[in-house]
Amino acid sequence: MLKRFALHCQSFRARPLRANCGGLSAGGSDVGAALVAVGWANTYLKYSMACVSVEARAKVAWLGVWATGFEQPSDYRHKRGAAAGSTPAPDSRCAIKGNINVRGDRIYHLPGSWAYPVVRIDTDRGER
Repeated sequence: MLKRFALHCQSFRARPLRANCGGLSAGGSDVGAALVAVGWANTYLKYSMACVSVEARAKVAWLGVWATGFEQPSDYRHKRGAAAGSTPAPDSRCAIKGNINVRGDRIYHLPGSWAYPVVRIDTDRGER
């Protein structure tokens, strides 16, 4: 599919990292479209509609992940968050949750953010 080519990436900020069709190319080939076409990646409609038809063909042909009963990541996250339920913030006067990552950075999560329902606060570590 791709041989020895320099990769060129269209830069944009998103967490987690997301790429859209046309965002990464090697030797003139769209890497994103190539991955979607063989079922190794899927489209993320919030950012691009460019590969919808490419993905549809991969689904119909049961290529890559589509042969496994693959569930869209957004559907999985939605179910997981709903099943786990939202843990309340430790202080009922403030709904903001704050935890500390492995580097010691303090991260704040607001109600409605994608991580809020699954963030668990460890008050023994100084989180609140």
